[in-house]
Amino acid sequence: ILEKEHFLIFNFQFVNLYTTWIVSKEMYDTNLDIVKAKQIYLKGIMHCFVPYFTKTGKKQFGAIDIKSIVKN
Repeated sequence: ILEKEHFLIFNFQFVNLYTTWIVSKEMYDTNLDIVKAKQIYLKGIMHCFVPYFTKTGKKQFGAIDIKSIVKN
């Protein structure tokens, strides 16, 4: 579902956001409660995929209910 030639770029973005979101929350979003911050950061992590999707990947991603995934 991802374009092969961009996988290393995607992997760098995804791994960095996935592993450092709590640090970013503690440094830059101290005013947000953890539930709200988690919703924002999970959406950001999921959207790392968007620029690198194949046509099939775009279709599959469009079928995902992101709101239900990040609501808690």
